[in-house]
Amino acid sequence: MTNRKKLSVLIGSVLKPVDDIRHYQKIGKGIVQGDYPSQVHIYGYPSNKIYNAENVTFYPSKPFKRISLDRIWSKWLFLKLLLKLKPDVTIVCTHELIIPAVIGRILGGSKLIYDVQENYFLNNWYGNTFPIIVAQLLSIALRIKEIICTPFFKQFWLAEAVYAKQLIFLPKSKIRIYENKVSQGLIDYVRNKEVNKSENQNVVNLLMYGTVGSEYGVKRLIELVGALKEVKGKTIKLKIKGRCTQLSYLRELTKLVESHENIDIHVSGDPITFYELIDEVLISDVIVMPYKFTKATAGRVPTKIWESIICGKPIIIQQHPDLQAIVGEKQGVFYTDFHKQQSGKLEDRILESILWEAPSLENRVYTSVFPFDKFDKNMQSLIKF
Repeated sequence: MTNRKKLSVLIGSVLKPVDDIRHYQKIGKGIVQGDYPSQVHIYGYPSNKIYNAENVTFYPSKPFKRISLDRIWSKWLFLKLLLKLKPDVTIVCTHELIIPAVIGRILGGSKLIYDVQENYFLNNWYGNTFPIIVAQLLSIALRIKEIICTPFFKQFWLAEAVYAKQLIFLPKSKIRIYENKVSQGLIDYVRNKEVNKSENQNVVNLLMYGTVGSEYGVKRLIELVGALKEVKGKTIKLKIKGRCTQLSYLRELTKLVESHENIDIHVSGDPITFYELIDEVLISDVIVMPYKFTKATAGRVPTKIWESIICGKPIIIQQHPDLQAIVGEKQGVFYTDFHKQQSGKLEDRILESILWEAPSLENRVYTSVFPFDKFDKNMQSLIKF
């Protein structure tokens, strides 16, 4: 084993931080902890914290605005790194790096994997980032790029099972499904973490965390909680913690929260480390997810559901037939319609949530962890290509 050449793997993204939970904790660590000696290189947006990890090297790009020339330039810096490292395998985690990766494949011979974390076509088509015509033209151009470049890729890793039905142009023989389930690292972190939780039994702390945007129903949640204030003599507080790249929207939220003493917002345009968010989950009482489900999110399951279950926290989430069919009546998951109700319905769900008692960590139902054994066997087969 010690005489074998190390497998060199480059993982690249643009907007995701270099220590992203999927890139680093699941894929990166999954590779270096596998049976084949490996060296992993991760390129991505700068993070607030860089981990020191054996056989993993981080290459953060320079910070840039979401719409900027620096963002375009970061793609070609990735290509430069690819040609310099000449990795055996290159894994791109965004459509933005497809063309640089293909160029690197032609010039350097690296085997390519596309880790599909989003259906970018649907995101643009049904999103509200751009005017409708611009969004649709971008979606069409993006899909043409994906189709043309497909033959250059050895495998396509899908973060959601539903993508296999949506991305019909992908060869079925090249598809591997690695859903965004929790990592073993998260389970170990929760097991060993000492939680200093508030002992004030007369306060219920709600938490909405992660990415913040107009499609996540944040304004509606602020309206409901702001009107609620207390439930059965218990004060209701809401904290919103995460990252928002829509700065005009963030300014709107900040102004809206000013009139509600029971709501705090801790959101910026910079990435927040995964475990910083998990620490917030652990000291909260109830997790709230007032998502606006659209055609772009059909069939997808928010990873926060599994994270919250592992942390032993009840979740109140927007009801939706597709989601309920997949998740079902998992322990501590309570459904409601945030967008067609008065605050009284939310009050009922909060009461149910705070009465729910989490089982021990070993007995929490989280479906499954990231499939390391299956993942490692696939990496072994990749080496033989």
